Amino acid sequence: MSLKLKKGDFVVVITGKNKGKKGRIVKILKNKERVIVGNLNIVKKHQKSLASNKKGTIIYKEASLHISNVCYFCLQTSNFSKIGVKFNAQKKLRFLKKNNMLLKR
Repeated sequence: MSLKLKKGDFVVVITGKNKGKKGRIVKILKNKERVIVGNLNIVKKHQKSLASNKKGTIIYKEASLHISNVCYFCLQTSNFSKIGVKFNAQKKLRFLKKNNMLLKR
């Protein structure tokens, strides 16, 4: 599957418990078709004590979201849209399907 989103893109969550929240993509897991969005989908992780004298702790971290549950959010138009791909002479250009605006990167 071709992933049209890239690390650093500003996205909005369109389904799930975090619906409507916005953030930047921190990491993309290509083989699982998932993305990690900064400060969204926070889960608790219980960490065991590694040494006998240390206590276990609870860590809050970002869990991944499926790529289909997020959509690119354009900061200029304050609207979200799907991303399409156009092929120029030697370049592959991304554009917003809603208003045909090219994305610079």
